[in-house]
Amino acid sequence: VSRSIRANAVGSIGDVCQVKQGLVSGCDKTSKRNIIEGAGKMGLHEPVYVFNSPGAVPEYLKGSPFLKPFYKNSDIGCYSLRESEKLVLYVTNDKMEKEGKIFSEAVLKHLNPYMEILSKRREVINGARHWYELQWHRDEKIFNGPKIMVPHRAVDNRFVYTEKPCYGSADIYFIHGKMGPDHMKTLCCILNSSVIYFWLKNNGKRKGDQLELYHTPLKRIPIPRLTEKSIKRLALMHDCQDRDDRIVDNFVCSLYGLKIKEKEMIKDFTERKRQ
Repeated sequence: VSRSIRANAVGSIGDVCQVKQGLVSGCDKTSKRNIIEGAGKMGLHEPVYVFNSPGAVPEYLKGSPFLKPFYKNSDIGCYSLRESEKLVLYVTNDKMEKEGKIFSEAVLKHLNPYMEILSKRREVINGARHWYELQWHRDEKIFNGPKIMVPHRAVDNRFVYTEKPCYGSADIYFIHGKMGPDHMKTLCCILNSSVIYFWLKNNGKRKGDQLELYHTPLKRIPIPRLTEKSIKRLALMHDCQDRDDRIVDNFVCSLYGLKIKEKEMIKDFTERKRQ
């Protein structure tokens, strides 16, 4: 079956999309180690860059353009994205210069108590980052606009398409390309199908029962030839509230040119593995 999937593919995700990892703050919140390094000047689990809810944000930071909606891999389901109350303080040197003195000073007011621990991050020591910046902030473009999000590790293939701003940590990968929303929705349906579940389980990277959905395994996922008609049809299936995954699976199988016997093998494999 894997041979047929590969033979009937016209390329891979990496040929048509960019696959990017989420940001790394270097210190979401204080830890026991931070408390020791800070000589007891801070408490445990104090929010540094990540706030668990709007209520945890200091008054002087509320409404700040540096605060962005933040998601974790556990928020991602198959076609679904759970609402998150988390917020990340998205701080880069360029943004500090762009947003003006009042907002920038509020950010520094919040981060100053943690300057000592933030200054010990490798990138700061090497001179690649100012002490107040996120360790790896990524390009904001990957968090805004149309994109497909996927957890870096999961028991099955869980992809969700969204157009709303979603900033995520390094346990999330973001797939985006120079294509319209319908095309992205079509890719989301393909990625969530039993065909790709079968492919990833047999050809992807795994850790125990979990799929490791990192940069390389994601880029290597084969994609079939898509016509305007097939894109329109799958995009409609994607948006249907009463979507029948069996119909999606059957249609995706036909796109890969799979025979009846191969379809049955995928169906049996998926049902057995997901019990």
